[in-house]
Amino acid sequence: MNGSSEHWYVDDQFARQLGDPAHAAVIERRWSHLADALRGHFCSRTDARPLRVLDIGCGDGINLVGLDRILSQLGLPARLFAADMSAIRTGRVAEAGRAPGALAMASVTALPFATGAFDVVLCNHVIEHVPGPGAVVTELARVLRPGGLAIIGVPNEGCAMAWLRNHVLQRSVLKTTDHVNFFTRGSLLRLLGRAPLVVEDVRAGGLFVPHHRLSRLFTASPRGRALLDLAGRLWPSQAADLTAIATRRA
Repeated sequence: MNGSSEHWYVDDQFARQLGDPAHAAVIERRWSHLADALRGHFCSRTDARPLRVLDIGCGDGINLVGLDRILSQLGLPARLFAADMSAIRTGRVAEAGRAPGALAMASVTALPFATGAFDVVLCNHVIEHVPGPGAVVTELARVLRPGGLAIIGVPNEGCAMAWLRNHVLQRSVLKTTDHVNFFTRGSLLRLLGRAPLVVEDVRAGGLFVPHHRLSRLFTASPRGRALLDLAGRLWPSQAADLTAIATRRA
């Protein structure tokens, strides 16, 4: 793994992402997709039992914070669980108490949880890093109860704008990235279709800008981010990222 990738896996994600307005706006956009998925799936829920919610590949726990906030706003009692293969990451999550249900240091392809243990499983921008992503999706489906909600987010790196960046305008990306899968909406659907999941929706977010410097130029201001969001809605095949919302087959 190259130096930049090593830095990414040991630095403070909260400072790096939520501490930067452009990155924070992306996180908030992804959280809005989480909120919509949870609201839509549990809007008529009458069971008072706390939901069991698992974040796999949780990193430092940014999405655990988002989930806690969203579930509270929706009035859905829940217990948060998490797993990540990094001792540094799980140590930070444990220190902050962000996974009060349970926290496991484990591979996303071999989770130490019982079959059907969770009502919600989140896998956000993880499977692009993992060789053999089908094993991740199979394991995700295993720990999800029948009728449970799966939320899987990936960068839309197989789109034409990404190809333009990676093969023409900024070829250095392919030398430095640790991504091993480059998804489109179609390839993501095909992957999920091989698991016992029923995909209900795929949400597109932002626009894939074909150079990091150009992307920073747009995302540095609220007006630029709004323009990218509008362009992404008009041209969803070239969105920056994709969020699949699926349920576990009975």
